[in-house]
Amino acid sequence: MKIIRIEKRIPFGFRGDWGKLYKKNNYDVTVKNVFQWVDTAYFDLGQDVQFKLIEDRSYPYQLIQNYVTKANYRVVETTDAYFDEETGDFECVAEIGDIVLFRGRWYVVEDIEVQSIYSPRRHSFFFIALKNIKESVMQVERD
Repeated sequence: MKIIRIEKRIPFGFRGDWGKLYKKNNYDVTVKNVFQWVDTAYFDLGQDVQFKLIEDRSYPYQLIQNYVTKANYRVVETTDAYFDEETGDFECVAEIGDIVLFRGRWYVVEDIEVQSIYSPRRHSFFFIALKNIKESVMQVERD
């Protein structure tokens, strides 16, 4: 399991809401605030992540073949990043498949897009597509 600690944020002018980020648990270390979703255990990253809401929408989404339902999607922006020793660069703290608790609702990370500016150093903005999931299907074990 990679140890992820938020090391880089753009400090001025970025205002958002704080959310919790949950990563997949591979049981290499003992962690707190673990829950089960879709036969996978997730744990609390341990640091809040700042998200700015960009888009909130509902539209038809096909969960199962020939079965269409409406799902809530949100696009949020963050600048929170960690330094990845393997790539030698700062990466988004969220990854596809992570779980996010944002504004009291649970989401799964569906996609991440990166936009960077240089002034003169590189600063990255991460746009994260979130899909709402129902808390009733999650088995939360809080400590």
